[in-house]
Amino acid sequence: MKLTTEQKTAVRCDDNVLITACPGSGKTRVIISKLVRTLDEVRETPRMVDCITYTNTAVHEIEARLRHHAQPGDENFYDVCTIHSFCLNHIFRPFCHLIDGYKQGFKVLTPG
Repeated sequence: MKLTTEQKTAVRCDDNVLITACPGSGKTRVIISKLVRTLDEVRETPRMVDCITYTNTAVHEIEARLRHHAQPGDENFYDVCTIHSFCLNHIFRPFCHLIDGYKQGFKVLTPG
C-alpha cells in the first residue's frame, strides 16, 4: 500500500492512534495498514485488536478492505465496531451482572 511519510509515521507508531484529516486524505488506508501491522504482532497469541469507529458505514468499509489485505484466519484476531457496539459487547454485556437492576440481564430494543 502506498503511504505518505506522515502516514507511515502513524502506521509505525507503537501507541494508540487517533487519526484526523480531511476527506479523501487516506485515513482509511492508514487504519488498514496499522491494523495489518498490529495483526502481525498479535497473530497466534491470546491477544486481539479492536478498531473503534463512529459509524456502521466506516465499520463495513474497514472490514471490506481488511479482508482484502489480511491473512486467512486473521478475522479471529480483530474486531471492528462502532463505539456503541464496543461498549455494549465488550463492557456492558460481560459486566452488567455487577450493576444493580441488571443482575438478571437486559434487552436491547431495536426499531421495527
